[in-house]
Amino acid sequence: MSPSGTQLPTITPSDTDAPISPSPIAWTLNRVCRPPGILILLVGLLLSRGITRGEPFYNNDETRHVMNGVFLRDLLVDRPLAHPLTYAYEYYAKYPATSVPHWPPLFYAVEALFFLIFGISVWASRLAILGFALLGAYFWYRIAERFGPRTRALLSTFVFCLLPSIMVFESVTMLEMPQVALCLGTIFFWLRWVENEKAIDLWAVAALLVAALLTSQSSIFLAVFLSLDFLLNFRFRLLRNWQVWAALLTSVGIVVSWYLFSFRALTLSYQRAVGQGFQHVIHRWSLLFYLRKLPEQLGLTLLVFACIGIGWSVARAGSRYRFLLLWIVSAYLCFTLINEKESRHIFIWLPPLVYFSLLGIEALVPRRRWVWLAYAAVGLYFLITALRFQRPELTGVEQAARFVLAQPDCDIIYYQGTLNGAFIFDVRRLDPLKSHMVARDKQARRPVLITPDQVLNFFENWHIRYAVIESRDVDPGLAVVHQVLESSRFELIATYPVRLNQGHQELEAIAVYRLRGEIGPSAQALTIPMMTIHHDIPVDLHRLAGRPWPN
Repeated sequence: MSPSGTQLPTITPSDTDAPISPSPIAWTLNRVCRPPGILILLVGLLLSRGITRGEPFYNNDETRHVMNGVFLRDLLVDRPLAHPLTYAYEYYAKYPATSVPHWPPLFYAVEALFFLIFGISVWASRLAILGFALLGAYFWYRIAERFGPRTRALLSTFVFCLLPSIMVFESVTMLEMPQVALCLGTIFFWLRWVENEKAIDLWAVAALLVAALLTSQSSIFLAVFLSLDFLLNFRFRLLRNWQVWAALLTSVGIVVSWYLFSFRALTLSYQRAVGQGFQHVIHRWSLLFYLRKLPEQLGLTLLVFACIGIGWSVARAGSRYRFLLLWIVSAYLCFTLINEKESRHIFIWLPPLVYFSLLGIEALVPRRRWVWLAYAAVGLYFLITALRFQRPELTGVEQAARFVLAQPDCDIIYYQGTLNGAFIFDVRRLDPLKSHMVARDKQARRPVLITPDQVLNFFENWHIRYAVIESRDVDPGLAVVHQVLESSRFELIATYPVRLNQGHQELEAIAVYRLRGEIGPSAQALTIPMMTIHHDIPVDLHRLAGRPWPN
């Protein structure tokens, strides 16, 4: 009893000892303020510089990846449930820069969500790439800390993210960083599963494996790597678990369903990988291709240290780093077998190579105190490199698109040149009602236009008043189009320089021509020639242009 006679509540030991759950904000701050969180925040700040500047253009594929995301975004908004295939065909007819199912759809679904939230813009697309890049950094850190001290894991993550060869693809909308991130996530949960054999880790492996293979065909590396790890480490007892078979069959069913659809839809798909019965594998060029790319991917200095680290680990560390060595060998075997070769396809072997480069530095430094100095020098070097890095940045196409869309009678616009994807993206972005349409130079190829009269008939049948053409377009098959545009039937009304920020040189100019005189009514039914699928696309121009679409 209290002095006033009021009975006080009884406090038991269990009440005072009960843990207090932190608030979501406190939990988030606690996570971010840890070294991995600080590292990922720093990398994110470095990679986000200039994210709003420029237009999509990189390797020409970037414009397709962006437009695929726009297509899925519009599909979600328009919801053409009655005729989804007709919608897809008509969408390509209006904006001939989409390429589903040439690439798997998962990244485009994620990108579409970013477009829904932030609007259709190039920076929203790049923000999706940045998210995957940071996810990959997190997963690699979690993998690396299993093989050594936290400082080595942190620095290897920092260096990998800021390699110049990687920063390019963290700055543009390409599939390499989403693919690498999902592969790293799959490998992380694979390591957890084989160690603890928890069902949640097994199903995380299955989910991320499916996600990786539905993002990029290059994720086939996982099938090679995980299979070799399973066989060489004699993990056959894991097959006694029924959930292993359930996860395997579910994953195979989803992935195979998509790729069978892709193979049937496309005229050329798996042939790009196998070539002529894998005959390319026996050639010296093929065997050495990726080994020769290592200096430009990793840098000569890190490559030398990586070789030292690999040699030291084989001679002195026993089986401790065997998993990382198998990772590198699996990547080499997998991508050497594939006929289509590009340096960017094998980025997945760079994280373990960076790790071995740090091991090489440690092997050469006799005292622990000096290792910290060497680590500081490496970190400072890559920080300065990142601060000096300029993302690829193209300007000029948007100005041309804005000018043309402001002109009368511009429902259908003809574009000829390698930057067609950037122009098509700008036309769609600047036209929320989707009332305009772009005709590409491919429409002038089938049937092949040989005479000036055929070119003029093409413009009149399509009811095209404006033609946009790049000054450096030197395709001999379209020389007659240049000839007609320079004739008295057309007038040059605007020219826009196209610049790339690397060196700030002027690459070319975009010229806008207008057809003089009256244009008769357009043909109602035309055909869009297709080379990547098995049939051409019939279209009704009266439905696709000059009015909001779909209608």
